[in-house]
Amino acid sequence: MKYNVMKKWVKALRSGEYKQTRGTLVDRDGFCCLGVLCDIANKENVVELHDYQDRGNLPCKVMKWSGIEDSYGERKGRRKALAILNDFNRYSFKKIANVIEKEYKDL
Repeated sequence: MKYNVMKKWVKALRSGEYKQTRGTLVDRDGFCCLGVLCDIANKENVVELHDYQDRGNLPCKVMKWSGIEDSYGERKGRRKALAILNDFNRYSFKKIANVIEKEYKDL
């Protein structure tokens, strides 16, 4: 993953501006951790909301822009993707931000 994108993503996850949801990138209840990345990409005119709304994995445009290699946030050498940490392990955004910051080179 690209360092500059990781820094924006981690900052957004820690900001408290996003309400967390599970099972989809974005819905009326909030965002999953990968949905926050999509929202950043949207603000930078990489994608539009309809490109990632009602999806469970990252669009190709966001993957290319961010440098993430897996659409569910699979981490090389790790058992659980970021989507799993968000949806099933119920990690908070702050805890996920810590994982991303430490392991961004493996995304």
